[in-house]
Amino acid sequence: MTRRIAPYGTWESPISALSVAGNSKRFGSLLIEESNVYWSEGRPDEAGRTVIVKCDGDGQKTDLISAPFCARSRVHEYGGGEFSVWKGRVFFVNDQDQDVYEILQDGEVNRLTNQVDWRFSDMCFDHRGNRLIAVAERHNFGERLPVNLLVSISLSQESLGEISVIAKGRDFYASPRISSCGLKLAYLVWDLPHMPWEAAELWIAERREIEGFPSGEKVVGGEGSSVFQPEWRGDGSLVFVWDKSGWGNLYLLPAGCSGGESEPLFTDAAEFAHPQWVFGMRSFALAGDDKLIVRYFKSGTCYLGLLDIPSRSLSPLEASIEGLAGIDAITANERSAYIIGTFHHLPPAILKLSLGSDPAGQDVLTLGAEILQPSSDLSVPLETISVGKPVVFASAGGRTCYGLYYAPANGEFFAPEGEKPPMIVSAHGGPTGMADRGLKLKIQYWTSRGFAYFDVDYTGSFGYGTDYRRALDGYWGVRDVEDVIAGAQEMAAEGKADKNRLVISGSSAGGYTVLAALVESDVFAAGAAYYGISDMLKLQEATHKFELGYIDTLMGTMPGARNEIFKDRSPVYNVDRMTSPVIFFQGSEDRVVPPEQSRKMAEILSEQAVPVAYIEFPGEAHGFRDAKNIETALKSEYAFYARILNLPVSADLPPVEILNFGDK
Repeated sequence: MTRRIAPYGTWESPISALSVAGNSKRFGSLLIEESNVYWSEGRPDEAGRTVIVKCDGDGQKTDLISAPFCARSRVHEYGGGEFSVWKGRVFFVNDQDQDVYEILQDGEVNRLTNQVDWRFSDMCFDHRGNRLIAVAERHNFGERLPVNLLVSISLSQESLGEISVIAKGRDFYASPRISSCGLKLAYLVWDLPHMPWEAAELWIAERREIEGFPSGEKVVGGEGSSVFQPEWRGDGSLVFVWDKSGWGNLYLLPAGCSGGESEPLFTDAAEFAHPQWVFGMRSFALAGDDKLIVRYFKSGTCYLGLLDIPSRSLSPLEASIEGLAGIDAITANERSAYIIGTFHHLPPAILKLSLGSDPAGQDVLTLGAEILQPSSDLSVPLETISVGKPVVFASAGGRTCYGLYYAPANGEFFAPEGEKPPMIVSAHGGPTGMADRGLKLKIQYWTSRGFAYFDVDYTGSFGYGTDYRRALDGYWGVRDVEDVIAGAQEMAAEGKADKNRLVISGSSAGGYTVLAALVESDVFAAGAAYYGISDMLKLQEATHKFELGYIDTLMGTMPGARNEIFKDRSPVYNVDRMTSPVIFFQGSEDRVVPPEQSRKMAEILSEQAVPVAYIEFPGEAHGFRDAKNIETALKSEYAFYARILNLPVSADLPPVEILNFGDK
């Protein structure tokens, strides 16, 4: 095929906005039981409804719930931990009412709880007590903030659905896990102003005949360190991730021992933790009595490994799976492991891995013949796929920062000689998060049209150790902004982007970084803010309990002494310094970043004669779920850039009203 010459940013692409939105399933929780594996699957083409899928040992897949049921928890607003499985019994939280249901053998569902203004998540089955143990969040009982609890939900017919409180008095609870003998309960707790990755403590309670489980005793964590993902072994020992060394490493608490006797399973500059934005996150899984299948990061690169507990040896297994770039979830037993994996050249998928032995008798991990479920059936030619290249660059003050650079790629087009591409600089959310690894259709949507794309792991990102993450504390709106600006300038200086056609895009906390960067610099020709924070004062007043202390940590402020710093770093109070065009995308039902923030910014920019566009989607919350809205937002962002950058695009794009831009 003869390749055609066309300017960067105008190439025709096989990746449509509809394929990004409607064909890209969103995978959530992933659990294995015997020969069956279960996962939750968000479907944008069903208005974002999340179903629970069961795949049996023969590869037969079955949807376990039908419309209007939707498996989604809203505890902490972000949810996660929406379903649980015990000996074939499946329990889930229904989105509409936030109550707990059981899926019966005939496919019908049985409502277990009927609690107005309660929410549930992160359930486990207590076989000795015939009950579920779950995290609960109680709203509107006269308290200013919701009350978080650890509760039991009875499954006995004579008391079906009755709720009893197991633990209370702490601000947050997570990860209740019962030992295989049923006599011990491990769980995590933490308090405001901390987030779970800052101060989560590991507690263990022992069963008593009358009381069930009392509140328990602290084992490790807190006091400047955090615990993640406790998991019981069959012998009564407990495996967990703890970051006391400066990295989230694996530890073992032997059966019958106290926290002071915890033993490191692997100590290296490697990150095994996740930032616990949602419940049910896992970075390792037990594969029999003595093996762990693990996912970890070193220098920002994701690896898969097999850890032998008796010998404390870790064998990297990334070479076993060609093109594996990231792992979002993992579950296993002694025979098989399943992961939600991302690849450089394939859409994310749920994969089955099989445990086998090499000639020396050592366990190895091999890729099974089947991909159980791809997130998309879109087939993209290899020459039209851009692979993210790790980048290390220097920011202000000599700080070392990281990112992934995606070059323009399209097998049917190339640009005129000497032209440099426009580049989208992406600021991820969180800000305690990290850039996605592997093929992401949204990124390929841009690179296949001739844009470069730079996904920045700015200061504060996860995956590079606690020192790098904590380096943003007190400097949010400063160091993240310096980093995206420095990264953009570095890519332009290396000839990887046109310095006059740099744009910046981000959502939520990333949207804040977008707006703050446009306040601080004229490096960017335009910006796109998806439900981005603009007013820290208003955000602090309206924010939900989970993040109530997060802003103070990131800003370096304290209650009663916030106004000066909040105003200094809030784009809405510095909007007079913004001159670059901005497009805002917002959900009308967003409770994390209320729509008033984006509306106010757009209004002020319009009054100041700065080119601005505003698009609000009725019914959407924090993060768009409906395929039609995702498609509209993506195409509108492209139409906005085409107008601002004067790109001669022939694609059918929606009209976007840009105030103060006229017919330019």
